Amino acid sequence: MAPLLKDSKILVEGRVVALNLAGEAWLASTSSGLLTSRDKGATWQGGPVMGAVDYLSVTAHGANLAAARQSGVVLSEDAGRSWMPISIPSVLTRIHGIAFSADGTLWLGAREGVYLTHDLGKTWLWVHRLPLSDLDDLFYDEALGKVLVSSKASDQVFLIDPKTLAWTWHETGFRVSMVRPAGDRLLAASLFDGVLVQPEPAEKVETGQR
Repeated sequence: MAPLLKDSKILVEGRVVALNLAGEAWLASTSSGLLTSRDKGATWQGGPVMGAVDYLSVTAHGANLAAARQSGVVLSEDAGRSWMPISIPSVLTRIHGIAFSADGTLWLGAREGVYLTHDLGKTWLWVHRLPLSDLDDLFYDEALGKVLVSSKASDQVFLIDPKTLAWTWHETGFRVSMVRPAGDRLLAASLFDGVLVQPEPAEKVETGQR
């Protein structure tokens, strides 16, 4: 893995597209490229990776960091000191989000659905029974232990069990673009009706099947 980022300290300026504070290093996708901090934000290092700055989703699991563009994914196994591209399924035409689950599995949400890899891109599996495609958001909820996915074209939110790939769903009644946990409930950003709050705790209202 060749080092692609300089380790000099820089000032974070411009637009921040995505941020993850869960790994050994903080990771931010900005208009300047991928930036990492190993001192909780006091200093930042980085820049363009693979000649690109348009990374729209980032995730972390220990020293493993990953970032996705619409057409590809890059990986660092040393907390952002060096980066390399990883293989993605050839059928993908537009990636929207990535996330690590608790066991280090890397999840990918795309126009073609949800994919996962247990070996950092060497092989991929497709969650083929999930009745949702053209995903706009994918996020791992550590408290629930589920991968949350949603699409702007649907009013349903799906929760996938990383161990069994069984899924459950919630019908919001509104088209949503993003879902995030907030305590024991889920919050959803709708396209036209503001922020939606789940009326009951998530574990009490799950329905659906694999």
